[in-house]
Amino acid sequence: MLSHGYLGHEDTDGQLPPDRGGREHRRLIGTMGENVYETDSPPQETSRDGRDRWAERVVDAWTDSRGHRENLLRPQFTHVGVCVTKERGRVKATQLLASAWGYLQHPLPWRASPGDSLAVAVLPVKGREAPVRYAFVPVATPVGQALGTKARRFEGALRVPDVAGVYESRFAFPREARRPIVVPGPRVRVDPEVE
Repeated sequence: MLSHGYLGHEDTDGQLPPDRGGREHRRLIGTMGENVYETDSPPQETSRDGRDRWAERVVDAWTDSRGHRENLLRPQFTHVGVCVTKERGRVKATQLLASAWGYLQHPLPWRASPGDSLAVAVLPVKGREAPVRYAFVPVATPVGQALGTKARRFEGALRVPDVAGVYESRFAFPREARRPIVVPGPRVRVDPEVE
């Protein structure tokens, strides 16, 4: 945000937190939210108490904002990452919140050849069982339409689409006495040039 001169959830490429997460976090199967804040730099105090008071003001600003507070209190978020950056007297603070349903044991490669089969193991977090189905769908596909006719049984491997493009992985985790929940995972660029 500092290097591109903006503050917000949508970056200069039009990407939102789930877009960036699906591209950059190669193991997470889950959803994301974000809180951002901009302020003047903290005083040049070197005391820990001064820095702590400044950090408390940032968190207070988030808790005083309805939308940011709702993000902080969402029970589905299981993980948080915080980054504070400073440049020329301005500070931007970001919280990335995630609801982790599972992790791939090893990072999914960003690029794959059409039709590749990728051996993967899923380590469940929120659900106690591995996913039962998966699909790769075009990035703009709503989660409610995530699997449809493209769904495949999950049996320890993911077969990427035969057509070039960027796809988001989606996984269906079983839930007791209810329909499975569909959760996004890492994105993959299917590229005929990959060997």
